[in-house]
Amino acid sequence: GVTLDFSFLVDKAVRFEKLTADMAEFTSEILQGFEFVDIYTGKGLPENTKSMTFRFAIGSREKTLSSEEINDFTTKLLDHMKAKGYALR
Repeated sequence: GVTLDFSFLVDKAVRFEKLTADMAEFTSEILQGFEFVDIYTGKGLPENTKSMTFRFAIGSREKTLSSEEINDFTTKLLDHMKAKGYALR
């Protein structure tokens, strides 16, 4: 399997449960799970935002994932999160 870390810019008013619920709505045949890694609220972020990092585990029992499959997963995940109002940091 492969692990991918993504940091999303999140409005400070958004609760952790809301973010993870929005994330859980994303589906993919190769998504095995995701977990919270870190939160950052320091310098370099837009006003009233926090950066939340999550690690996504992807893979297939049948075969090794191709670069194309990994890139496709990334694009679809980021599109889903953008549609929910979360930008990639």
